[in-house]
Amino acid sequence: MWLWLCSWFFPDRRLIFTFWDGVRIRKADPLEVTRRLFDPAEEAKGFDIEETPQMLKCGVITQELEAFRLIGLAVRSAFDIPPVSQGGLTDMDCWVLLNSLCASNNGLKKNGSLFPTSSASTAVTSTPESPTSNGSGSGSIETVPSSAPPTLPAAGIS
Repeated sequence: MWLWLCSWFFPDRRLIFTFWDGVRIRKADPLEVTRRLFDPAEEAKGFDIEETPQMLKCGVITQELEAFRLIGLAVRSAFDIPPVSQGGLTDMDCWVLLNSLCASNNGLKKNGSLFPTSSASTAVTSTPESPTSNGSGSGSIETVPSSAPPTLPAAGIS
């Protein structure tokens, strides 16, 4: 009980990917799973982590179905998940899991480097044209409305 309580208040700081496998919540090393996706199992040899998701946008139903099939096979193999008939994930669930993994990996790239970097100072000096000189409380809020509508990034495509 004590360990469970400690884990509730002090979560694990390691970068471990957590996912639902159709039966229970599991954890995996995101880089190990990504390596497996770059070298898919024999049954998913047509899968390419960059090209196959692009096939879902082609508009040809047979190619889109084949892309879902390949994604399902590759993701199930990489994560060691059984098919839905054995209590695992559907092809659509595998697509969502792939998108989650890609988002997690993109977060790793944005929030830090996987390799040590130099300790050179990167401090930004203040200039008279500071973002808060317009009287707003924060420099992170844009005061001029943008003419372009907001867009969401394409899921699973890095």
